[in-house]
Amino acid sequence: MSVAASRAPPPNPTPSPSRQNMDLPHEIKMQVVEYCAIVDDEEQQRRALLDDFMYEATFATPATSDILHHWQDFATWSSPLSSALASVYGLSRSWSAAAAPRRFEELHVWQTKSPFFRQHILPRFGHHFRRINRLDQLAREDPLLLPQLPNADRAVLNGGIRPARQQKTDDSISALLRDPLRALVAFLAQLGTLELRFFDDWALIQEALHAAPSLRTLRLRHDPLRPAIVEVIDMLARLPNLRELDIDELLPDPATDILTVRRQHPLPPLLSLSMDATSDLEGSLLFASLFSSSLTKLHFSLHSLHNTSPAPVNVLFPMVRTLHLVGDMDGFDGFVATVTAQQFPVLSEFEIERLNEDESMAKVVAFCASFKSAGRPLGTIRIFDSTRHLDHRTLDLIHDSLAHPYTSIHTTPYPPSTPFIDGVFMQPKDLVKAVDNGEHINFDRVKRAVKRTADFLANWVRRAEASGSEEDFARLAVVLQRAELERVTMTG
Repeated sequence: MSVAASRAPPPNPTPSPSRQNMDLPHEIKMQVVEYCAIVDDEEQQRRALLDDFMYEATFATPATSDILHHWQDFATWSSPLSSALASVYGLSRSWSAAAAPRRFEELHVWQTKSPFFRQHILPRFGHHFRRINRLDQLAREDPLLLPQLPNADRAVLNGGIRPARQQKTDDSISALLRDPLRALVAFLAQLGTLELRFFDDWALIQEALHAAPSLRTLRLRHDPLRPAIVEVIDMLARLPNLRELDIDELLPDPATDILTVRRQHPLPPLLSLSMDATSDLEGSLLFASLFSSSLTKLHFSLHSLHNTSPAPVNVLFPMVRTLHLVGDMDGFDGFVATVTAQQFPVLSEFEIERLNEDESMAKVVAFCASFKSAGRPLGTIRIFDSTRHLDHRTLDLIHDSLAHPYTSIHTTPYPPSTPFIDGVFMQPKDLVKAVDNGEHINFDRVKRAVKRTADFLANWVRRAEASGSEEDFARLAVVLQRAELERVTMTG
């Protein structure tokens, strides 16, 4: 055989292997990892919301208890997914290296008890941990581990409320803050976000915050004590870098002149404020107004306000772009009696949840419509009720009154980025009953929802025909069978 013949390619050369996911550039892998992290976060949020709503639905009245059956059905077909990050992390060493910063972002105390964690995970990935769950327990059980988490900047610290008859032992938060090793104090100094839970001593809260002067986010939740406004203002004056505050109820104090106190204490320019305004809506609004020159997000919990005859409050929020309200009918009635749309001149996003009265829903719509009437329609509106389906009358009221080319309307309990069932298909039998009863219905919304679904199926058929794939047609057949569309088509 000649040399030329020996070098000639075979008549049917073997195709080169396709590019494997192991060969992807590091930048592409990082994008995949970020996407997996988003998927995992959304899954956790979805499951948490589902659990909350199912819990609330168990207390629904007989007239609204059908929501429970819906959430139970939803939970059945939305079973928890395995962690996408964990799956990617196990592909190869290069994928492990890419996924490690997100895979080991949060540390739970129970993980630290494992010899494998101490001998392998911590030495290799300790610098990746950013959030510490139950910092108090970790500081109490293994304080020498804290210095091995140099980049952790978020933590949850439980105060550990004990029954009155039980004496506080030397493992209290106060004792840990005074420990000669100063492990907890040193760790608090590096934090940017701190959540304090179950503290029954305001002096202890101040002691903990004194060790964390660099905080940008502070959450005070589930605390039995209700601090006075003066105490909170004094606390904030010591946190110049704070930008986000989440706090429970403040103690009503009519004798305190908030504006005078404000002039006496330089306060940080908060960007986001979340608080329970149930006990004192007027005081809460005045407190929020202390940060009016910087505040862009405002969240109020409004549940059966104690003051049944609230008066208008002369406050202005010129920078607030996002307003989120959680409450009941009495709470929202009090809110709209206290403030108007004119006091939120640049508001673009409004969200309200857990209203369970038709009268309140009408007032919610009127409040949102007032922005539209003023020539500055809201960009995003989310209105939903976790204890019942929004019926077709309510949905028509919302869409007819608030529809605008620049307004995005959402009436489901999930974030806009999360796929969810259209409201038209939540209670379609009610639409049939309404038609039979001669009720007026805006069928434009119904037509859009039905057409969107029908167009999706038609496009699926076209794609299957174009691909010539039997598998695509088989999948479509399964979908049609589950939806009973094939049976309806054949039987009429």
